[in-house]
Amino acid sequence: MNSTLLASLVAANAAFSGLAGFQPRLAPVAAKDAVAGKAVAAPGVKAARYVRLSGNISLNGSAHVGSGSSSAFIHFNGSTRVEGDNGKITSGYFSINQSEHFWLNGPSSHVSGYVRPNVSVSLYKDGKYIGQGYVSGTIHVSGWNNNGWVNLSGSGQLTGDVSITD
Repeated sequence: MNSTLLASLVAANAAFSGLAGFQPRLAPVAAKDAVAGKAVAAPGVKAARYVRLSGNISLNGSAHVGSGSSSAFIHFNGSTRVEGDNGKITSGYFSINQSEHFWLNGPSSHVSGYVRPNVSVSLYKDGKYIGQGYVSGTIHVSGWNNNGWVNLSGSGQLTGDVSITD
């Protein structure tokens, strides 16, 4: 073994052996705060918690397709708001504008599928901006291809989990 490496190992061993009696200093926590499931923060530090956001949305989409087309991109839109923490956290209203691809089964056929929005929303508590979060969902839509005019609609729920520091 080379002498420089050996000297480094001896020095590192001496440095770590000095930590043998190390005892960490922990801030006292009141017994009432040490309840199972409740986050306990160090003094002066705010605890973060997760809040579930949810809201319902209705989506409508339409497209005109040429004769003989077997598929179409259909543009959907709708608006909603989400909330969490028993209505204390809200997003304000936001819009979804999204296109999805659908297969068509003839000029007068039923069409169905899914729209999967994933949206960034601004969050507010007591009217004060507290950050951003994401909500998403899988919304089933259906309707008809009526001789080239395709109209689809559906409704469902958008959900997301965000970390909030009170």
